[in-house]
Amino acid sequence: MAARGSARNSRLNKKPKKTKLRG
Repeated sequence: MAARGSARNSRLNKKPKKTKLRG
């Protein structure tokens, strides 16, 4: 689970989205 979330965060991290604050 952690690895999966990390990979997703990395991809969304490049885009200016509120994913980091949301998740």
